[in-house]
Amino acid sequence: AAVDEGLLALRDNRSWDLLHAMIQERAWAVATSTAQGEIIGRRQYGRKAVPSGGGGGHAPTRELFDTLLVWKATVVLDANGEAVVEVPLNASLTSFRLVAIADAGAQQFGSGSTSIQVTQDLQLLSGLPPLVRDGDRFSAMLTLRNTTAREMKLRASLRGSVNRTDASAAGANAGASASPAIARTQIVLPPQEVTLAAGAATELVWSIEVPADAFSIRWEAAAEEQGGAEAGDRLTFTQLVKPAVPIRVLQATLEQLDGRIEMPLAAPADALPATGTKRGGLRVAAQPRLTGALPGLRRYFEQYPYSCLEQQASKAVALKDATHWAAIANALPTYLDQDGLASYFPPHLEDAARGSDTLTAYLLSATHEAGFELPPSVREAMLGGLSAFV
Repeated sequence: AAVDEGLLALRDNRSWDLLHAMIQERAWAVATSTAQGEIIGRRQYGRKAVPSGGGGGHAPTRELFDTLLVWKATVVLDANGEAVVEVPLNASLTSFRLVAIADAGAQQFGSGSTSIQVTQDLQLLSGLPPLVRDGDRFSAMLTLRNTTAREMKLRASLRGSVNRTDASAAGANAGASASPAIARTQIVLPPQEVTLAAGAATELVWSIEVPADAFSIRWEAAAEEQGGAEAGDRLTFTQLVKPAVPIRVLQATLEQLDGRIEMPLAAPADALPATGTKRGGLRVAAQPRLTGALPGLRRYFEQYPYSCLEQQASKAVALKDATHWAAIANALPTYLDQDGLASYFPPHLEDAARGSDTLTAYLLSATHEAGFELPPSVREAMLGGLSAFV
């Protein structure tokens, strides 16, 4: 395993300390555990045109900062007891801890570790907050660090791409695509020039005001050495934007359409003043029957995570999903006990009379009302089980 030591500084991973895990004292009371040390970052499946041509001919841009570089559960050694494991470094300028855990048979085991440090001549470190609100004003800070023994004359730049939801385009294309359109605008900031002594570091600051109606800002920072030298660094990162005042439902009314309906409406007295951006408003929907279109209820059943027979059957009935019900009906014989009563989970052979008369009656009545068919043999077995119970 190769893990960023910055993460291990927050919480150490003791799972690879095998010896102490084997000889630790056994607790008498309740013990608690956490999975905070098992954070797995995103995978990288490669970038286009790297290193030549990527980024318009500039140096590769640092944008992958995963805390876990590699994890191999099985490494086979050769005849000399050696193995080579490739550890692909990401874009983080930090130190990583490499840990190896070995075992041979049931009695021999051990672990070893070492650290490696990733650095470069010119380092560009971001000080921007990962989350802001629309309308916020903050100082965008970048840290430049010269790790060489010579003086550097640098030119640093910072630019942002604001991502907004384009309501007008989304409304015009509502019939063609359900995905909302995204409008992008640029934040242009003046570059800054600075001279860094050998081994020195400095902070650069830009004043930023977060635009309204943005949901994210993608920043790209760059620093290049002037005068023909090759030192430079580039990195990109995404900043999430949340609304300062989120849109929420203040009043909802349900009416039956029977002739003309009039309803007085007015903006709340403490509503935000109009600034040219469309936020909030009035939503009107009509449906032929009360239960004809209930998106919230349908979404609840689509995301229903439970898997017992009663819950799966209820999900199929609520969604009117014939394909899902066919799969349940095909597996239904495995849920019946020796008396023909249905169980919430498939009963084991050694279990006797685990079926439920209530569940069996529910399945018969609910599927009949929904128009679903039961296999004849299963239906007769269930009816026989209920008759015997009565």
